[in-house]
Amino acid sequence: MNCIGKMDKIKEELADAVNYCMLMADACGLDLDKIVQKKVNRNNEKYPVDISKDSKEKYDQFRR
Repeated sequence: MNCIGKMDKIKEELADAVNYCMLMADACGLDLDKIVQKKVNRNNEKYPVDISKDSKEKYDQFRR
């Protein structure tokens, strides 16, 4: 992706998306930090670096 010359627009869009997520989490009484950490942990379990690095396979197709 070529981001040169588009950084200001990218920053604005990212800020909008993050702000919307924060507002939605707050409105639902959810802890966004906990949600993100749980997802990161789940992804680490599904896609361990030693077998998923440079792979295009879906997690259920890894040779373990």
